[in-house]
Amino acid sequence: MLNNFRPAPLYLATFALSLVAFGHSVVTFGCALAAFAHSLVAFVHSLVALRCSLVALGCSLVALGYSLVTFGCSAVAFGRSLIAGCAGVAGP
Repeated sequence: MLNNFRPAPLYLATFALSLVAFGHSVVTFGCALAAFAHSLVAFVHSLVALRCSLVALGCSLVALGYSLVTFGCSAVAFGRSLIAGCAGVAGP
């Protein structure tokens, strides 16, 4: 009885389609895994970029403080020279 067994074409087509669907699901899972890895790398890059931008902000704040100190020192020097000039002490 088994020697005469021939599966119906519908069962063969269904089996072939199920194999194709399984292969498609494997590829889809691989793509989803790759997309997850890509988003993880992008997240790490954004953290590094955030760190770099915070460092740049700190550097600009230091530069601003330095320029304020320089401005203050030059204002004090200008004030001293003005006072010395008014008192007649500054040169001939």
